Amino acid sequence: MNVLSRAELLQGPTANHSMPLYTISIAAKLTNTTVYTLRMYEDKGLIIPHRTRTGRRLYSDTDITRLRCIREHIDQQGLNIAGIKSLMAMIPCWLLKPCTPEECMQCGAYESNTDPCWQAANKSPACRDEDCRYCPIYHIPERCADVKSLYKELLGSIGSGEGVKVTADDHDISNSRDNQISP
Repeated sequence: MNVLSRAELLQGPTANHSMPLYTISIAAKLTNTTVYTLRMYEDKGLIIPHRTRTGRRLYSDTDITRLRCIREHIDQQGLNIAGIKSLMAMIPCWLLKPCTPEECMQCGAYESNTDPCWQAANKSPACRDEDCRYCPIYHIPERCADVKSLYKELLGSIGSGEGVKVTADDHDISNSRDNQISP
């Protein structure tokens, strides 16, 4: 668990939308859900809220977007939590991060069909020391109903020989020859 000091909270870990701002009750209101439901989403690994030194959960704008997306999957697409988690687990993080085949074999996300990479018990060396909240892979599910387009984009980029670059700032995927990936 990554615990933030008051100074870190005020200063902010980044200049983007990942700054923890909202208490759990405010996050519940903003996402039209309950505090209990938010805790359940955390327990199931769908979200990773920030924690203060005293254990209070704080949610960022990115978390709010993610929670709204989870609600959309449930309310409009009829998915349950296990389905959403499996959908998130299918994101091929090893193609988007600089992982070698050897690192893939050491990573629990490479083998798991049910747990997203941020819940992997054994992480690859490329991810081991990262805070998953700031990883671009963690932000991909915010694209919500457009997951199939993500896969098409990934497959097209890999098939064309161009690399795939994932950015956390805009939560989008763009082709880049600077960040080559081999399937």
